[in-house]
Amino acid sequence: MTIREIEPIEVAALVPQLVDHMIDVRKASYALRDVEVTRFRRKLLRRFRVGVPHGSRIFVSDDLSEWMWIDESGTADNSGAASNPGNPSNPGASGETELVEVRVMNAAEPWHDLLAEITDGKHISCSIFPRGDSEGFFELLDQQETQIHIAADLARVSALPEADRPLNRALAGTMRPDPKMMRRPRKGNINLRGMGAAEIGGYVESILDSWSRHQAAVYPDTDVEYWRREGLAHVEAVLHDGVATPGNELLAIHTDLEAVGGIWAEVDGQCATLRYLYVYGPYRGNNYSREALIALAERLRAEGVRRIRAEMVPSQRHIIEVCLSVGFKIIERRVRISA
Repeated sequence: MTIREIEPIEVAALVPQLVDHMIDVRKASYALRDVEVTRFRRKLLRRFRVGVPHGSRIFVSDDLSEWMWIDESGTADNSGAASNPGNPSNPGASGETELVEVRVMNAAEPWHDLLAEITDGKHISCSIFPRGDSEGFFELLDQQETQIHIAADLARVSALPEADRPLNRALAGTMRPDPKMMRRPRKGNINLRGMGAAEIGGYVESILDSWSRHQAAVYPDTDVEYWRREGLAHVEAVLHDGVATPGNELLAIHTDLEAVGGIWAEVDGQCATLRYLYVYGPYRGNNYSREALIALAERLRAEGVRRIRAEMVPSQRHIIEVCLSVGFKIIERRVRISA
């Protein structure tokens, strides 16, 4: 099999099937909704309006049935989701080469050799979708997870036993709900109420401490203080009116006696983004996170919201498992790979 860089005259023939493939993979993985397809397609086609996008290289098989699109510009936006909390800059992605799209159905080794030659063995960022068709290409590469994207239809978020609801089965061997979590007794119901102005300061301090530690663990060439500054600047910009900021639900997780944590969701029409769920240290181990997610789903459903998504880092394994246990699915993994 011959792998070569695409000729300009071939771009028009490749682009429709490349774009269709990107859409199909994302739809099958629950990462792209039907109502988003047209906008996503237009965005991709605009990049090819004068041929191969600036800063990109596309390699193909002779019959154009397999391909690898690499963006070396350092400006690729392939994730389509925001970071938590808010959307501060990401030094792990800024300026880094991006594997935007790949379709390799046959022998992966020649493509790996080409990737190693192009990147000189350095890391390259990409998205892996649970229902993609290039598993053989990815499975033999060194991978470092940087983000995990999850989502759920709010109508399916519930406390039903695992056997009675459709949970994520897309990534075999990757973070499934912990069966022990399903057997834990409930130690008391919680409710959600609007967070008071006097409470938001402590909540923000807690989530910044947690989030900055997780981010520094993913990107060891950065430190906690860097992420804390980035996070604080963005939280202040997003929550410019504090607990009264439009489009944001800032809720205290409350028992009959006291507040045990907080949850922050951003709402945009029928879609919501879970920004951060945090249970304060002394109250952990009581299933409050799981109860809070279910209560949030009920609250958002009543407001007409239909779908919720979230973006986590791998070290947030516990909260990812909690989300999966109530009906979320893994829809995308952001990774750094090297050949």
